[in-house]
Amino acid sequence: MWQPEKPKNDVDSIPLYAPGTAERELLLAELERLRGTTEEIPLLIGGKRFWEGEILEIRSPAEHRLVLGRTRLAGEREIDA
Repeated sequence: MWQPEKPKNDVDSIPLYAPGTAERELLLAELERLRGTTEEIPLLIGGKRFWEGEILEIRSPAEHRLVLGRTRLAGEREIDA
């Protein structure tokens, strides 16, 4: 399930991701993992999660055929709930 994390606001700990660094290797491994999965993201209204409704595919901006995730669009039923 999709659980966003609040990012740290610490400019001194921003990794460089330079070629050959451990940070870059971890980043590349995570990007490859994400390419092989499709995240299901619920619709959130008033703190309530909805899994019903019209599905919207979230695609990679660089590779449009790659579906990274799916979320739901709000309709009248979800808004009135």
